[in-house]
Amino acid sequence: AYGRAGSGHLALQDHGDKVWFRNVRVKRL
Repeated sequence: AYGRAGSGHLALQDHGDKVWFRNVRVKRL
């Protein structure tokens, strides 16, 4: 469920579909 990550500050959702996350970059703004 959205907003229920166990730890950290970033959550990626898949909505039950097959997804792949590759080369995810996070930059402080």
